[in-house]
Amino acid sequence: MEVAIPDKTEFERKLAFLVAGGAAGLHVVSDFDKTLTMAHSADGKIVSSYSRLRNCPLVPKEYFEESMKLKDKFQPHEFDPKLPMDQKIELMQEWWETAWNNKVKFGLNMDMMKAVVRDPSLKMRDGIALFFRKLWENDVPFLIFSSGIGNVIDLKLKQVGLLTKNVHLIANFLEFDESGVAVDHNRPLITVFTKNEVSVKDYSYHSEIGERKNVLLLGDSLGDIGMSEGMEHDCVLKIGFLNKDNSDREAYEKAYDVLLLGDPDFSYVNELLVRIV
Repeated sequence: MEVAIPDKTEFERKLAFLVAGGAAGLHVVSDFDKTLTMAHSADGKIVSSYSRLRNCPLVPKEYFEESMKLKDKFQPHEFDPKLPMDQKIELMQEWWETAWNNKVKFGLNMDMMKAVVRDPSLKMRDGIALFFRKLWENDVPFLIFSSGIGNVIDLKLKQVGLLTKNVHLIANFLEFDESGVAVDHNRPLITVFTKNEVSVKDYSYHSEIGERKNVLLLGDSLGDIGMSEGMEHDCVLKIGFLNKDNSDREAYEKAYDVLLLGDPDFSYVNELLVRIV
């Protein structure tokens, strides 16, 4: 595992602040896809809950085809370093709205969600169980904040026994009828670049963090650094998983206090957490 710390003085200052506050002053905010889960499949491709659903053999062919058209149209804009952020936000919103409407249009169902969870490529990072257990043992509130498919995340956490009382989930969800067929989705949708616009005060998580002003933030995209906005905090230590090539490394070094490269396990994160709690 390669660990990069762009500004060691600032990192040490933040870590010391979190250590001084201990478990009682801490709450944790993390992305799910490619942060808590492995980013690469066995063949080396980067995968997410969306790509797993798109490629699920149970989904209609028409849904797959429409999803690929949307991916080919919008994904280049998501990673275009020259495109202004306001334009990216607008394009991602268009992508998400169309994609989620298609999930209802083509009759996706709960069996498909369960099939995605059973997909062997949906693998939690090694060391995750220890991370969750330490947070639970020390009564540290843990928010999983995702622009992905909340139904899949919820099922996966239950499958691996990690949905403890201190864990909260804010994500995009499909609503199903009595037969398990999607009939609607939540609004507004959370995109990769609009996490900072979601008001955590509207969720029960907000009441749990109380006077906890120190944040350990985990993410894999530049949009993830906005997850702590809207929360009152004194110190945010940001750990980024740079799962793809290093083309965006300079931007990630400006955004995160620590970078973990090479699709690593959670051993380094666990070392930091143990020091804090």
